[in-house]
Amino acid sequence: MRWLKKRPEKAYCRLLRENTTFHGIRDSIATGASMAALIGCGFIVWEFNNRPLSVTYSIRENVSLIIPDIIICPFNRFNKTFLNYWNVSDNLAQYLELAFPQASQHPFQYKSYKNLIDKINELEEELNKLLFNIGISFAEFIDKAAINCKAFFVNDKSICDNSKELMSMTGKCFRIKGEEQKIDGNGHPQKLILNLPTKLFNPAPNQMLNNGILVKLAERNKGIDHDMSFIPAGVHAMIQLTATRFEFKHYPPHFLCREEEESYSRVWCFEKCFLEEAEKKCNCSLAAASQPGSPNICTPRQFFNCFYIVLQFTNASYVDDNVAKCKTICLPPCRNWRFDKTISYANFPSEIAKHFVKDKTKWENLQNTIILDVFYTTLDYTVIQQMLTITPSSFIAQLGGQISLWIGGSIISVIQLIIYLISYLFVYFRRTRQETIKRMRENRKRRKSELFNIEKNKKEIALEGGLPEPAEIEILCQKEKRKIKRKNKKEENEGEINSKLKKEIKRRKRRRKIGKEIKFG
Repeated sequence: MRWLKKRPEKAYCRLLRENTTFHGIRDSIATGASMAALIGCGFIVWEFNNRPLSVTYSIRENVSLIIPDIIICPFNRFNKTFLNYWNVSDNLAQYLELAFPQASQHPFQYKSYKNLIDKINELEEELNKLLFNIGISFAEFIDKAAINCKAFFVNDKSICDNSKELMSMTGKCFRIKGEEQKIDGNGHPQKLILNLPTKLFNPAPNQMLNNGILVKLAERNKGIDHDMSFIPAGVHAMIQLTATRFEFKHYPPHFLCREEEESYSRVWCFEKCFLEEAEKKCNCSLAAASQPGSPNICTPRQFFNCFYIVLQFTNASYVDDNVAKCKTICLPPCRNWRFDKTISYANFPSEIAKHFVKDKTKWENLQNTIILDVFYTTLDYTVIQQMLTITPSSFIAQLGGQISLWIGGSIISVIQLIIYLISYLFVYFRRTRQETIKRMRENRKRRKSELFNIEKNKKEIALEGGLPEPAEIEILCQKEKRKIKRKNKKEENEGEINSKLKKEIKRRKRRRKIGKEIKFG
C-alpha cells in the first residue's frame, strides 16, 4: 500500500468504486455505461443552454374585447382663420410649416420650399415680431393655431371630451378611446363620423396633399407603434380587426424585451433617444415630437441652424450608429396586443343622395365626410406565448433519468459522488502543495551548499597563494559547479537503480506467493 503514501487521493477513487450506489460504476468499473450517462447529460445541458425558449400558439375565446384607441391625424397643421385673424402673411404662414421637419413631396412644392429657406432670417424676424405682439411663446402659438377637435366631429362633439391630443408630422392628432365590443361582427361597431373642414386648411410646401386622414390604432393606455393607414375623404370605411396577444419572456441573451410599463411605447422611446442630444444642445423640441423633452418648440431657423446640424443627417455612419444605439435601449414590450386590420370602403355620398340635399354647400360638406366603422370580426384572439423549453424541475428530472438509466444512480448517489470528488480534490491539492514546498526547500539548501563550497574554495586559494585573477576564480567556480552536478546525477542514478531493484524483489516475492497458493490450493 505504499502507493497510498505517494498518492493518498487515490484512496477516494477506490472507496467510491467499492461503496457507491451507482451500480453501473461499481459493476462495470466506470466503462461504457458511465460514458453513455455523461453523453446523455451533456446533450441535455447543451439543449438547455442553446434552445431555452419555445413558442406556443393558442386560440382563446372571450365574452368581450376592448376596441383599440383610434388615432386620427388630418393632413393639416394650422387653422387658416386663426392666421388671418392675426394678419399673418402668406410667406410667414408657409414658413411656420417648416417647423415640422418633413421634406417636400412633389417638385412643384420644392420651389416654394427653397424660396422660404432663402428668406429664413427675414421670416424669423417677422415671426418674432408676431409672437411679441400676441404675447405668447412659439409653443403656445403652435397649440392655439391648430384646428380644434370639435371642428372635425360636428355631429357628435362629445367625442372630443374624452379624446387626447398628440402631435405628429402631419400636425395635431386626436386619440379617441376605444369602446367595448360584446358581439361578433358588424352588429355593434364603434362608429365615427368626421367632416373635414377644408376651408380652414393652410397650404404647406412640406405637407402631404392627400385628401383624407391618417388612422392609427393603439392598445388602450399604451403608447403608439408604427401602425398607420390612409383613409380618403368621401368614403364609408369598415375597419375589421383581429387581435393577437404576445406574451414574451425577457431571457437574455436569447431574447430581450421590456417588462410591462404604463404607457410604454417603443416609438416614443426611440424618438426620445434619437433626439435627446439635439434637444439639450438647442434647448428646444420638434413641433412634431409626440413626447417633447423641452417646453420650448424649435422655430424653423432653430431647426435648420441647430437641430438638423446636431443630428448630422448628412453623416450616414453617425446616423446608423445612433439608430443602432437606440435599438439596444428601446426594446420591444414583453406583453402587448397587435391588431391586424382589413379596410374596405365605398364612396360616400352616392349621386342618388342629391335627391335629399339641395344646398350646394351641404353637398360639398358631405363629399368631405368620412364614416368609420371599427369592429372585431370575432371575439376569439390568438395568443403567441414564449415558454421555457425545459423548466428547472424538468431539467433536473431529465438529468436524473439519464443517470438512472445508464448507471443506476439516485440523488443519494449524486451527493455521495460530490462528497468523494471534493475530498479527492482537497487531498490532491494539499499533496501537490506540500511537494512543491518540499522541492523549494531542497533547492534552497542545494543553492546554499553550492555557494558555501564556492566561498570555501576562494578562501583556500587565498591562503595557498594569494588572491588569483577574476578569470581564474570564474574557471574554478565552473569546475566546482560541474563536480557538484556530476555528484547529484550519480545520486539520482543510484536512486533509480535502487527503486528498480526494489520493484524486482517485490515482483519475485509476489510470484513465489502465487506459486505456493497454486501448489497448496
